[in-house]
Amino acid sequence: GEGFLLPSFLGPVLGGTLFLGRHIVHAALEQGVDVTLLNRGQHGADLFPSVPRLVGDRNADMSALRGQRFDAVIDCCGYTPEQIARTVEALDAEVPHYTFISSISVHASFAPGVAYAESAPVASGNEGYGPQKARAEEAVQIEDFVARNRDRRTGRGVRVLAMRDDHVQPGDGTALEDHHQH
Repeated sequence: GEGFLLPSFLGPVLGGTLFLGRHIVHAALEQGVDVTLLNRGQHGADLFPSVPRLVGDRNADMSALRGQRFDAVIDCCGYTPEQIARTVEALDAEVPHYTFISSISVHASFAPGVAYAESAPVASGNEGYGPQKARAEEAVQIEDFVARNRDRRTGRGVRVLAMRDDHVQPGDGTALEDHHQH
């Protein structure tokens, strides 16, 4: 849990029972943060039994978010711009902060030994994991979402953070080193 500074009320963590999501939820609970999960209810039913859960499907129905108020949203599982659009449309109440967990796969190329900055070119097109995540990053930063979720205290639109991780957790099948071993 070290290194995470989370608001006193976090919710929802979209996903929250697999990959990075479960680590975020665990860290939040260790800090005494109130957390809500939103997922399809297909995985991790035994994880975090005291945490409220909303059921939604990124590819179909995200209406469980309607009318809810959250200090922050952490989106661990958005993959396509359509999923992001469906989610932000359902977030019809003020949301001061939206964190989108992206991937270094959004970068257009990977030269050996080069460290990638946020400003590095992203993949073009709409096919494949990297380009889809790049389009999802763009979708979460659309002006309408930012403006519609204006903080009444400051007048600012929602703050959006897109984090590009290169792996999640060694041994859980998502780390680059896990893929290189197979």
